[in-house]
Amino acid sequence: QDVVFLCIIHENPGGSKARGHFGTELMNKASTVIQVAFEQDSQKSDTDLIRVKYLKCRSTAKHPSFYITFSEDSGGLILADNEQIFDAKDNRRTKAKNEDIISSLKDILKNGNEVKKADIITPLILLSGASERTIEERIKEIVAAETEILNDKDEPCILVKDKSGKEVTYKLVPLHNSETSDEPS
Repeated sequence: QDVVFLCIIHENPGGSKARGHFGTELMNKASTVIQVAFEQDSQKSDTDLIRVKYLKCRSTAKHPSFYITFSEDSGGLILADNEQIFDAKDNRRTKAKNEDIISSLKDILKNGNEVKKADIITPLILLSGASERTIEERIKEIVAAETEILNDKDEPCILVKDKSGKEVTYKLVPLHNSETSDEPS
């Protein structure tokens, strides 16, 4: 017979392993193991964001995590939008929060100049006390999310990475210049 068993097992506190011998054996025999948990902020308090993470997928590659949240309008769970995910991840951090990095980038990238990667990373390390790798990750997130940053003229811009040769530079590009136009001229 084609039978599916759906088991809900609690985890050991502070870990992602199932409780007890029975939980361990269920995880060993399972074809798919999914962890559902509230995201926490920097004080270890639960937020409204719920992460669904695949811990095991026997028959396929492991699927990426996704985030859900409760919607008052629909009365149920819905997929969280990118801004909610970005904010929740940033609130979990104790060093080099994205909002602090963005604020510093405004000063470093003023006047629309292209700035070398090292000339951005070094001041951000000094200001935040975070490692170089952490700063690079924050900048990567800001670029990927196309986070809006106001330049010195209070124009909305996005941070753009440019790599010509071996040198990496960054600059703020006004949103009206960064959009591609599909209209015929």
